[in-house]
Amino acid sequence: RGTTIGEMVLRYFNNSYASMVSQFVEEDKMGLDENDRKYLQVLINNSNGKGVGLESLAVTLGEDEGTIEEIYEPYLILKGLIKRTKSGRVATDVAYKHLDIPYQERFV
Repeated sequence: RGTTIGEMVLRYFNNSYASMVSQFVEEDKMGLDENDRKYLQVLINNSNGKGVGLESLAVTLGEDEGTIEEIYEPYLILKGLIKRTKSGRVATDVAYKHLDIPYQERFV
């Protein structure tokens, strides 16, 4: 059985829509938006070689702690960009590389 015209139109529409949405949201090659990149930059710039606490992140980002835990972090953890540790959140070498920031092993 071949592809119907309706299926081709739907596939084209879905691909066009996804492309349009990703341009509007300005996602990068890893699927990170501006908020994700800001989270990582705050984490890296405020870590001083240690983990950053959720409350500190929330205040710095101007976000609710629940939003950070439920919206930002699951994807960043899934992509291997951050880790939750006893001392707080830390950016991984993957995050440093993605943001083109020199990584030093002592940070993690």
